[in-house]
Formats: sequence, C-alpha cells, structure tokens
Amino acid sequence: RDCAPANSTAPPASVSSDQKPIKPKYGPRPIPDEWLENHIPATQPYAAEDVMRDLLVFAAKNLRVGGRVVYLLPTTYDYTDADLPTHPQLRVVGNSEERLTSKYARRLITMVKTVETSDIPSNLDDGFKSDFSFAKLREKIVASNKKPKTASD
Repeated sequence: RDCAPANSTAPPASVSSDQKPIKPKYGPRPIPDEWLENHIPATQPYAAEDVMRDLLVFAAKNLRVGGRVVYLLPTTYDYTDADLPTHPQLRVVGNSEERLTSKYARRLITMVKTVETSDIPSNLDDGFKSDFSFAKLREKIVASNKKPKTASD
C-alpha cells in the first residue's frame, strides 16, 4: 500500500564497517524478561548492494507518488552519476557531496517516487539496478589503505 510521504536513512557509522541485518540464527525465540535489558540481537553479513536493494524496493513499494527517500551514500572521489543505484519508480532529484577525507566523501541522495506501484510489471526483479560501483567501496577503502602514501595524499 502506497502511503508513506518520505523515508530517510543513514549509512553505518563507518563506511568500512560491515553492515549486518538483525536476523535470528535459529528462527524467532522468546527472550526471557530478565535478559531483555542486555540482549544483543544476532546479525548476519549484509552487503552494501543488498542494503540499497532493500531500501529502494521498500521505498518504491511504500512511498506514495511524490514521496521521497533520502539517504547518505558513501563514495570515493572517482564517483560518477552512473554509480547510483536506480529503480524504475524512483527519480533522483538531489545529489550533494560532502568531502570527508582526502579519499572519501558521502553523498546526500534524494529520490522521488514518480510512478504508482501497480503501474510497473511484476516481472522486473523489483526494478533495481545492481551494477553500480559504490557496492565495492569497502574493498576500495581497504585497497587504498594498503597503498603507500604519496605526497599528494
């Protein structure tokens, strides 16, 4: 049901950290009341491209036409607009860069829903484009940290 006017999100505290969804290892089990205060939910690896897929598919399904999704996208300076994840129901209306270090930046991306969910064929694999380079940002960070520093760094 299309009802939300907007979604906004932020990346993990560190772009090089592993993203992990909260997901029980053995299925749902009740947690005794005395354990609730200190309980830490189980997690599983969650690749950046899967995070973006879930976000854009959720936004496309739940936003009303004209609703917006706003998120921070960690990038390197070799970013191009082709690196943005896309969805056929969402159009980019804002893209601002904030420089964080000499190598990394983050972009504030705003997308607006332009098409009713019922107007999109259901066989589009949710319409998500998965061949974008930001998904390899963690690998780029690790690789660049292994390179010897030059005078320009």
